[in-house]
Amino acid sequence: MKIAFAVVFCLAALPVRTDDDMNKLAVELARSVMTAEQFKASMSAMVEQSAQSLPDTPEGARDEFKIAMAKILPSYEESIDFTAGLLVKYYDRDELKELAAFYRSPLGQKSIKIMPELQRDSMGFMTERLQRELPKMIKAISSKHPKK
Repeated sequence: MKIAFAVVFCLAALPVRTDDDMNKLAVELARSVMTAEQFKASMSAMVEQSAQSLPDTPEGARDEFKIAMAKILPSYEESIDFTAGLLVKYYDRDELKELAAFYRSPLGQKSIKIMPELQRDSMGFMTERLQRELPKMIKAISSKHPKK
C-alpha cells in the first residue's frame, strides 16, 4: 500500500506534458503572431519609451540605461517559447487550430500588422500619464513620511 501511494504521489508531482504536435502548433502560432522583426521593433519601442520616462536624466545616462535594459529583456526565442507555453496552458488543440486559422485570415493578418502600433500607442498613453502624475504622487507620499 505504501509503495502504491508513493508511486501515485510521484506521478502526481510530475509536470503536465502535452504532446509534441500541440507544442509545435503553439510555437508556430506564437511565431505567426509575432515575427522576429515585430519583436525587435516592439522591444526597441519599449526601451525607448522607458528611457524617455526617466525624469531629469542626463543623455549619457539614458543611453547607458537603454543598453542595460536591452540586455535584460528576453530574446525573441525566449519570448516565443514563453508565449507558446502560455498558449498550451490556456488553449486546447482545437482552439489553437482555430486561432491559427484566424491569424491566417485577412482580418487576422491585419490584427497582426496593427497590434504593435496599438501596443505602442497604449504604452505611450500610460507613459505620458505616469510622467505627469508620478512626481505629484511621490511628492504627496513623501510629505506624509518626512525623512528623519
